[in-house]
Amino acid sequence: MRSEIFLLGPAACGSQPITFSFAYKLLDKINPGDRLQVLFRFYDENTNFLSQNVTDLGANRSDARMTQYKTVTISDLVAPDKAAAADIVVAANIDEAWTSGAGEFDDFSVITMPRPAWTWIMGGLALAAAALTPLLFWAISKLRGARGGTIPSLK
Repeated sequence: MRSEIFLLGPAACGSQPITFSFAYKLLDKINPGDRLQVLFRFYDENTNFLSQNVTDLGANRSDARMTQYKTVTISDLVAPDKAAAADIVVAANIDEAWTSGAGEFDDFSVITMPRPAWTWIMGGLALAAAALTPLLFWAISKLRGARGGTIPSLK
């Protein structure tokens, strides 16, 4: 199963974190050797594949004959630098026949959240400090020159 490719909007190029979640229920056990995965895949603006986040389900998560849905939430996913779009794939044994029972998937969700305000404030302070450092060194050198090469003691 594969979703349509969709745009990442404000999360493109890693500019905002992404939260990806989905619910699933396995109606039967996953047989040894079978591999069930949910892939969140990233693409550039020309839909060239860049990278993916893989979530293994089934035997790897001790799931078997579930009576209720489980929800998986992956927070703080960051798109690669050139990522503009994504898709979601549910894969059952990509290269081999599937021998296990049925599974159900529901409630796929992709949410972008702006970074908290404090990250912008800290970034601004770091930028200001970087910009003011050369000015501070210049002022110290002028002060040393005016005082005969030494800075007076603050005692």
